[in-house]
Parts: sequence; C-alpha cells; structure tokens
Amino acid sequence: MSLFFSNMLLGQISTEVPKGKGRIVSFAGTDPDIRLTTGSMSERVLGYLYLSGVPCVGRDIAAGIKSNSSRVSKTLKDLISLGEVEVIKHDGCVTEYGLTPQGLQALKATTVFAELKP
Repeated sequence: MSLFFSNMLLGQISTEVPKGKGRIVSFAGTDPDIRLTTGSMSERVLGYLYLSGVPCVGRDIAAGIKSNSSRVSKTLKDLISLGEVEVIKHDGCVTEYGLTPQGLQALKATTVFAELKP
C-alpha cells in the first residue's frame, strides 16, 4: 500500500477524477432537497407534495425527486389506495396529485420529516 501512495505523491499515478463517472457532489442552489433524494419512494413522493405546497403532476414529482416516471406512477397508485394522496382530475387537463391529511400524518411519522409542524 505504501508503494501506491509514494507513486501517487511522486506523480506516477494520475490523481485526476475521470470525467462522467460516479455521482457529482454539488452545493449549487439548484440541487434538490436532500430529503427528496433519500428514503423510500413513498416518503420521497409525500415529501415532494408537501414541500411543493400545491397539487403536482406525476412528471413534476419524478423530476423533483430524481426518479423515473414509472416508479413514481406505481408509488402514487399505492399511496392513493392507502388514502395518503388524492387524485385531482378535471376534464381536458392532466391529472394532478395532492397530499391528504392522512398523507401528512404518514409523512410526520417518518424520521426525515418528523420536524414538520401541524
């Protein structure tokens, strides 16, 4: 192991990070809330609906939690059946989803969003 470090310090091993590999860590203001990128899918979806404050379409939820639309759609169906998310459908408009009081209580029960005020 010491041979590796000495080679690296002497410049015989590249210390540059390869481009396009792995996750990017950024502290820019455009990054999503860390609470929306970790945890279960149901926590992330409920958290996004809570933080947005308004009903949202599935595409916006998927983009907001950095997931794909099919996983979000499945999670929304599960949350609707549990009564934690409500469907808002108007003729000729895209279906929107909103957080129910039961969904808010479920979100408060999680460790990540436990600090929410009633």
